[in-house]
Amino acid sequence: MKNAIKVLLICTTLLFLNACKQGDFYAASETTATTDSTAKVLPSKIKQLTRKFVRTADIKFRVNDVKQSTEQIEDITRAMGGFVTMTDMKNTIDISERYRSSKDSISERRYCTTTNDITIRIPSERMDTTLKQISNCMDFLDHRLIKAEDVSIQMVENELEQQRNQQYSELIDQKVVANIANENVDLQNDYYNKATQTDAAVVSNLNLADQVNYSTVRLSIYQKQAIVTDSYPYHAAVKDFEPSFFVKAWEAISIGWNAILAILLLLFKIWPLWGLIALGYYLQKRFNILPTGSFTDKHMVS
Repeated sequence: MKNAIKVLLICTTLLFLNACKQGDFYAASETTATTDSTAKVLPSKIKQLTRKFVRTADIKFRVNDVKQSTEQIEDITRAMGGFVTMTDMKNTIDISERYRSSKDSISERRYCTTTNDITIRIPSERMDTTLKQISNCMDFLDHRLIKAEDVSIQMVENELEQQRNQQYSELIDQKVVANIANENVDLQNDYYNKATQTDAAVVSNLNLADQVNYSTVRLSIYQKQAIVTDSYPYHAAVKDFEPSFFVKAWEAISIGWNAILAILLLLFKIWPLWGLIALGYYLQKRFNILPTGSFTDKHMVS
């Protein structure tokens, strides 16, 4: 029984060591394959390297007429095999004022500036010719900036990354088929991540190739300030109704008469006070009652 257990343990240990050796072999082969492929491809890429530039231009200038110049620029772009990606024409009112120009009219004067921001894509080999033709529309140049960015090395890096990820994906496929380490889920996740990185490298190279083939030109044009005058009919303010003098006089008499009536009504309301005053006067006359220490007594004593 003990011998059987020992044999079983020895077999298990041997199987485990064999699996580890196979895993190390695949890992070493993966690294070796990637390194070898990079070492083989890189020199050939460097020897065959051609300069690729992303060219851009930013220009601001004044024209005589923004609308007419915009049409000319669009025609030049189409003739050169390019296309317009954006145009934004607008009028900006700098100052606005209104004044009476006659008895029955009013005028409005506006000081306007017309501008347009244009973005065009031109085949790179025709960019210089296009800019020379566009310069015929210029009345005054504000600034002109032209840049050329070398993206040759970046495109080679994207291609190499794409190849490395593709080779790594093939090795993962071999591991999945061989069912090594029984971790197919992790291997599939690695495969998905590498495929995503490969797609990103491909898209990045396509984007760079598009920018290399078609240069981007941004134009900002404007014209001199224009004065626009418009006239509108003038409507005088409507005055409120005002009655005549006689109507006002009659209203004043009515107001005064109403005031007299109001005073009489107030006097009628305090009739008890008048009764007491009348009673006091009657008693004074009837019984000759005078207040003590009155002014009359003092005068008679003196």
